[in-house]
Formats: sequence, structure tokens, C-alpha cells
Amino acid sequence: MMDNETKLRQQRKKSNVDTKKKPAESAEQEQTADVEEQDLKREDKQLRSWFWRPTRWVPIWLRIIIVLALIALAAAVGAMIGYAIIGDGGDMMDVFNRDTWNHIYDIIYDSI
Repeated sequence: MMDNETKLRQQRKKSNVDTKKKPAESAEQEQTADVEEQDLKREDKQLRSWFWRPTRWVPIWLRIIIVLALIALAAAVGAMIGYAIIGDGGDMMDVFNRDTWNHIYDIIYDSI
């Protein structure tokens, strides 16, 4: 397939260099070259469509929801680990109590 393409390119270069030909002949050659080029493009497109056809398994809106859910999950797990394991706060589920967050807020902003 590549050999045919390179041959066509070489033929086009030769036809462009030859200026002694009649205008009608060069127009006919241009048309045949255009047709051959279109055929090559069509064959290449068919080959690409057969070889690789991108499919969208998961719609974009669902991807966005999944990413947001994973971000929320990572934030919750990170808060649990940070409070219970790193901070020695006690039970992991205490991080979801409003009193815990009020206490943290008071520590941060009351000292200012």
C-alpha cells in the first residue's frame, strides 16, 4: 500500500515538472491523480475504521459523576485516616460528627 502511494507521489511530481504537455492532457492527469488520491484516502479511512474504531463505553456525564463520587470518597477516607490514625482522635466515624468540626473550627479561629 505504501509502495503505491509513493509511486503516485513520484508520478505527480513528474507531471508537475513536465510543462511541455498540453493543457488538456495535464488537466486529465490532474483529474486522474485527484481520483487516485481520493481512492487512497478512502482505502486508508476504511483501513483505519476496521483497525481502530473508538467506542465510548461510559458516557461523559456518567464519567463526571463517577469522578466526583471518587473525589468525595477520597476526601472522606482521607479525613477519617487523618483524624483517627494520624491525629489520634479516636474512632474513625467521629470525623463525621458536627461537634468534631465545631471543635476544630473553634481551635482554628478562636485563637486569632
